[in-house]
Amino acid sequence: MHKLKKLLKSGAVLSAALSFWSTLNGQSWSEKADISGNGRNSPAHFVIGGKAYVVGGVNAGTYMNDVWQYDPQTNQWTQKSNFPGAGRAEATAFVIGNYAYVGLGLSPAKYYKDYYRYNPSDDTWVKVADFPEERTAAASFVIDTLAYLCGGARFQSSPNNNFYQYNPTTDTWTLRAAYPGTAKAYSVSASANGLGYVIGGFRGGIHYNEVHAYNPSTDTWSEKADYAGMGRVGAASFVLAGKIYVGNGRNGTTFLKDWWAFDPAQGTWSETVRYPGSATYGSSGFTIGDKGYCGLGYNGSETSRKLYEFSLPTLNTEEIPAPVQDIHCYQVFGTTRIVLKAFGHAPRYSLTDLNGRTIIAPTRADAATFIDLPNLSTGVYLLHIENPVKPKIIKVYL
Repeated sequence: MHKLKKLLKSGAVLSAALSFWSTLNGQSWSEKADISGNGRNSPAHFVIGGKAYVVGGVNAGTYMNDVWQYDPQTNQWTQKSNFPGAGRAEATAFVIGNYAYVGLGLSPAKYYKDYYRYNPSDDTWVKVADFPEERTAAASFVIDTLAYLCGGARFQSSPNNNFYQYNPTTDTWTLRAAYPGTAKAYSVSASANGLGYVIGGFRGGIHYNEVHAYNPSTDTWSEKADYAGMGRVGAASFVLAGKIYVGNGRNGTTFLKDWWAFDPAQGTWSETVRYPGSATYGSSGFTIGDKGYCGLGYNGSETSRKLYEFSLPTLNTEEIPAPVQDIHCYQVFGTTRIVLKAFGHAPRYSLTDLNGRTIIAPTRADAATFIDLPNLSTGVYLLHIENPVKPKIIKVYL
């Protein structure tokens, strides 16, 4: 870290350093390997088996059907079997169980409704039922073992509010409750906490910020807080730690790289660290494990081959005094949850800031207690454990 600070003081290396690393409040982006194939705008993408796949997209007017797999363990891209349909951009993909499904999209003067199922275990594609309508730039999400799809532009026709459910067991599409917002294309979508979210979109020169959530158990929609950033088309998204992250895209001729996080539990948006690469439209966003990813897309002059990884802050703990054997305390990786395990007794614990202000009042611990920290500002806090053998104070860094 001291070496990095020294480098940043010299103006000669400032831009180079920032192109590889970007951080805010412990949230950070880091650069990963470029895609081995061509850069591309608006490919389909999905994650299965701990690996990401990008399908097709457009580069300099060429609509592609090649498929590339990214492995975060090796930080390498590998080409897979080509998508069997026509080369296209703005296709829609989703994953149910051990299979991925890719379809819809566009190529010059043609919109598609065909769908194909991909099996990563043998790298093969199989044709499945067509979607009922030709569409491009549609939104989809999966809840349990069913997929849902709405929105999208239709060839020589206006978007509609039809909302469909796909059942892979019967290979059928079924109409569900109509989407209640403005019929439009280029929304982003995600599933979190048992609900499916459709965010923003574009129609008739208007960029929308509206957000709606779908509850499959009641087949109903509810309105949520509007997206807090500028309205945009071609945004990317991923889900981490129960929050939905949305960013990049463009509004008119303005290409954007800001990112915002939606907390479904609180119903609020908050700004997070900006994308470190070029502001892009039609990027791919996805989640692998406890990391978010965004890359590819078009920046107004060229298609990108870049990929960046997004990390949440790591909670660090320091014990004072040295740990004793009858109480163990550790952090659940990638979260702000602390696990407190006591052997032979049930101690009380409390949390304060460095000024002694009580954050969590004294509470009796069980044999295994999960302490979920509230939304706190960045800083250092003290976890007090009233251990009858030897009291402990643990410093918690946020």
